[in-house]
Amino acid sequence: MNPIKSRSKVTRIRRATPGLTIPKLAASIGLILVAFLTLIIIIQAGQYTRLKREASAHRVRLEQQEARNERVKEEIERLSDSEYIELLARKHLGLVKPGEIVFQLND
Repeated sequence: MNPIKSRSKVTRIRRATPGLTIPKLAASIGLILVAFLTLIIIIQAGQYTRLKREASAHRVRLEQQEARNERVKEEIERLSDSEYIELLARKHLGLVKPGEIVFQLND
């Protein structure tokens, strides 16, 4: 045997399955991107619906508070009238003018 003439065998390693080609890789990335964007859209739609409901509830509450404020303003104006104050004093406190006779009827 001549050491110079010996050949070493080079073995090639074959892949069991072909690797990802550029079109397959691009399609996979595209699919992942579409799935991600779809998920974001679904989440945003849910948040939009929730916020829309909250805004509607706040509008109703605002209308109720505005109506209450109007009633309070009217009450404040009535309280500047001395006859109205006298009516309240008679009704809620049971006050009477000097010399008046009070009749109480029991049911």
